[in-house]
Amino acid sequence: MEENCKVLEKCSLVQKECEGFESLKDSSFEEERTEAQSLKAVCEKLNSSKSEFEDEILFLARELKEEKSEQDELVVDISKRIQSLEDESKLLKSQVAEAKTTFKIFQMNEERLKIAIKDTLSENSQHQESQKQLLQEAEEWKEQVSELNEQKITFEDYKVYAKQILCDKENQIKSLTEYLLKMQDWTAVLGEDVRDDNLELEMSDSENSSLLDNQPKGDLKKLIHTAKLKAYLKTLEGERNQIYTQLTEVDKTKEELIECIKNLQAEHTSLQSENEHLENENQKLQQKLKVMTELYQENEMILNRKLTVEENYRLEKEKKRSKGDEKITHATEDLETYRIRAKDLEEELEKTIHSYEGKIISHEKKAHDNWLAAWTAERNLSDLKKENSYLRQKLTETELKFELLEKDPPKQKLQGRGVLAHPTPQCQIHQVNLKFQASRQFWRKDRTTIVGKFCTAPLPVNDK
Repeated sequence: MEENCKVLEKCSLVQKECEGFESLKDSSFEEERTEAQSLKAVCEKLNSSKSEFEDEILFLARELKEEKSEQDELVVDISKRIQSLEDESKLLKSQVAEAKTTFKIFQMNEERLKIAIKDTLSENSQHQESQKQLLQEAEEWKEQVSELNEQKITFEDYKVYAKQILCDKENQIKSLTEYLLKMQDWTAVLGEDVRDDNLELEMSDSENSSLLDNQPKGDLKKLIHTAKLKAYLKTLEGERNQIYTQLTEVDKTKEELIECIKNLQAEHTSLQSENEHLENENQKLQQKLKVMTELYQENEMILNRKLTVEENYRLEKEKKRSKGDEKITHATEDLETYRIRAKDLEEELEKTIHSYEGKIISHEKKAHDNWLAAWTAERNLSDLKKENSYLRQKLTETELKFELLEKDPPKQKLQGRGVLAHPTPQCQIHQVNLKFQASRQFWRKDRTTIVGKFCTAPLPVNDK
């Protein structure tokens, strides 16, 4: 009975150990399931994060491609703008050079016009001085002409007076000739006396008066008067000849003066016409100068406006160009930053992928080890179940045999050759105990390898 109790206790212990193994198996399976679920969740998270990272990488790659294409388009547009700006700057430079050349030409023309104006002004001043001189000479000539006219008038008056005198003298001569013709008879009679008297003309007046007293008074007076008249006629003829010569000279001088006056008038008219022509030319030149100065000022204003507009346009283009360069630099910097960021993200992704792959590999190894441990535990548990069933069967057999032995006590032993043919229940129980101890020793050896993976503390073992 005691042995049966011990066997029952051992069976209960074995059942408890089996239940502990089952509970350990269930707990290990639950832990493995939880770990597997957590690993699956982690794997799913890793896969989702990986897919998200891949999507982000693709999105960033697309954005980088789009930004790169946009930046390339911007670079192309900016290069085109730079080329157009360079062409426009070249055109502006050529226009500025043309404007400068035209400005220089206008300056040269202005200098030439100034020189021509100075020459014309000097010529005009010379002409004015010559005109003044000619006017002074004309005034002098006018004075001379007026003096000559006065002399002419005096000469004409003297001529009229001389003509009157000549007329008077001619009348006197006529009267004297008539009187002489009447006195020819007296001359014939008194010819001899006259000759004698001519020799004695130098006698004194007293003698003549005495002689005349002796002669008839009328005849003598007539003779004396005729002689005086002849002498006076000779003097008058000389004066007349002188007057004629003076008159001829006066006529010559008059003609010369008239010719000089005509020449002076012609010169005056020519000088007036030249003066008018020069004044007209001066006015035309002044008008041309005004027009040229106005045109020059207008052209200068237009060129200045063009230059200011071109300068402003060039400055605006330079500003736009600088802004474009700044945009290009910013775009290149952004590209560099995006590239660096993409590289960093790729490196981080690779690192995270490598780390998650390592974790996955480690978890897979752990899962594999756990699976192996579970498989070994299941195998051992199945072996234990088989052994337990075998022991239960044996125990039931021993119980049956024990009951049979209690019912039939004389049928106990069969002797032959020192071996029991029908072993007693005690021997059978002893054999079962030996097998159980052997199995327990086997499980005690493999306890650390199998059970240590599922629990931290070793299983309690009863050595009793």
